[in-house]
Amino acid sequence: DIIGKRCYQVFQDRDTPCPGCPTVTALESGDIEHAVMHHSSSKGMERETWWDGYAVPIKDNTGRIVSCIQMSRDITERKQAEETLRETNQKLEDAISRANNMTVEAEKANHAKSRFLANMSHEIRTPMNAVIGMAGLLLDTELDVEQRRYAESVHSNGEVLLGLISDILDFSKIEAGRLELEDIDFDLQNLLKNLAGALSLRAQEKGIELMYDIEPATPVHLRGDPGRLRQVIGNLVENAIKFTEKGEVFVRIKAQEEGRRSLSSCPNDTQSDSKAAHLVFSVIDTGIGIPSEQIDGIFEVFNQVDSSLSRSSGGTGLGLSISKKLAGLMGGDIWAESILGKGSTFTFTVPFTVTAKPEKPFEEMPPLDLNRTRVLVVDDNATNRLILNRILAEYGALVTEVESAIRGLFELKHAADSGNPFRLAIIDCRMPGMDGFELVRRIHEEQDDVRAVKIIMLTSENRDGDLKKCRDLEITSYLIKPVNKKDLLEAITFILGGKTASPPEKNPTVKMEKSILARALNILLVEDSIDNRLLIQAYLKKTACRVETVENGAIAVEKFKTGNFDIVLMDVQMPVMDGYTATREIRHWEKENQRTETPILALTAYALADDFEKSLAAGCTDHLSKPIKKENLLRAIEKYTGNT
Repeated sequence: DIIGKRCYQVFQDRDTPCPGCPTVTALESGDIEHAVMHHSSSKGMERETWWDGYAVPIKDNTGRIVSCIQMSRDITERKQAEETLRETNQKLEDAISRANNMTVEAEKANHAKSRFLANMSHEIRTPMNAVIGMAGLLLDTELDVEQRRYAESVHSNGEVLLGLISDILDFSKIEAGRLELEDIDFDLQNLLKNLAGALSLRAQEKGIELMYDIEPATPVHLRGDPGRLRQVIGNLVENAIKFTEKGEVFVRIKAQEEGRRSLSSCPNDTQSDSKAAHLVFSVIDTGIGIPSEQIDGIFEVFNQVDSSLSRSSGGTGLGLSISKKLAGLMGGDIWAESILGKGSTFTFTVPFTVTAKPEKPFEEMPPLDLNRTRVLVVDDNATNRLILNRILAEYGALVTEVESAIRGLFELKHAADSGNPFRLAIIDCRMPGMDGFELVRRIHEEQDDVRAVKIIMLTSENRDGDLKKCRDLEITSYLIKPVNKKDLLEAITFILGGKTASPPEKNPTVKMEKSILARALNILLVEDSIDNRLLIQAYLKKTACRVETVENGAIAVEKFKTGNFDIVLMDVQMPVMDGYTATREIRHWEKENQRTETPILALTAYALADDFEKSLAAGCTDHLSKPIKKENLLRAIEKYTGNT
């Protein structure tokens, strides 16, 4: 059976044949592997067999090898296993190489996608800046009812489109792992006040109440990412408003109960007395609710309860998914509970570091002592009555709640007749049956002890007609729902102290135009979009500023060298020379000529953090993101020109 019988000397002379031995391959230390081919008589096939053995030469008296003694064993299975392992290792190496190549390609693709999104953001936000800004300017002019409705439609839909763009960009940044969290001090009360003010109009348009409450003992001076917290709360509130046709949306905030990580030492803080507060945020609505079989998937991408509802209510289906990812990035969790047809509760938790009360508080509460002061709260909404009662009771007031104007008038008369009249009445202006304004008229017709009550009017809508009614009825204080604690306490302080609280500022930017930019400034505006140049010029039209405009960075550099500008507004993406290059050239010229650096504000429509860093690295003082709001522009100019 053995084929190819030959053997070679194992030691020095490998070319000397040894008769009688099968074919061998010499190995170190005299190891011999015998490669022997066998024939299979049963199948007529030959197979390869491997042998491992030792050969000891037998020599005669002259030292010539005459024979050898050989021992060997079959190692075919071992060789087959080694070959299999070699092939497996090769496949693994090939797979790793392919995976590495795929990772590199994926990173390139991810970077390309990010740049594409950034470019798309710029291309979309630049015209959106003009659309929203011009619509806002149009609304500040004298318009008839029909014209105002058209302008409001353009403005509101522009804001909706901008929100959709932001959702898509945020989701892409989270998926790409490029979203970074801030770690700064902030005031929770102030954050909620501003957020509620921004969202209240949407609730008012649907005729629903928007309220919020921070439970006692909840820390409000915190460190974390207020922007992303605001985004999650805003997403949940907007979602609740969207799917609530009547009733209310209530935001409740509390510290997690003891035993459930309420307050604990903060391991990452260098100060030993720092604490970590795990806050629980709940957004409760009286909307359509969610079927139980869909509750688990509500946070999935592009998932909405009912596609027909999504078409009628709008939205991409990204808001809840983004909220879940943001809550997770901040170290918390989010979940939902719902009863179909009765409403939903979305709850999320986030840990924050509790900070000491700042030397200059974000929102200092006015000193107020209401000890045993009788206060009547007249409001048809039970949640709003609860919130007002909690705030007033904290300052020692004796609060009586009623749900209707008729009942309120009765309580006022009864208290006066008993010799213990109410000193203050907080009245909702819109209630079923008799409204708040009619209640005030009735109060004015009553006896002196009833008429003496001080009145604060609450409304969910900032209507010119309501302001006029308040003035006609000599109502000395008027607050817009949702009521902020600080505003309420200030109103009470004013009214009980005999002062008159001014009604809400109808257009706060008018005051800013007169006070912030009182002196003339020379401003260089560098912007390739003619619409955006017109917009910013319109923003500054009522100030004493003089604005020179150029359409690209190259002209801007030359104009800057020959001019005397207090501030430069620099678009970053322009033909001929972009804003980054122009800024670097301006900084280089200033350094060569020993000039003090002029503030340069980058006007960017990009949405990625590294784009903002890129503008700062180029030498920009700060940046403003498009679409640029008038208030933000004026504040930035004030900040960087020292024009206070």
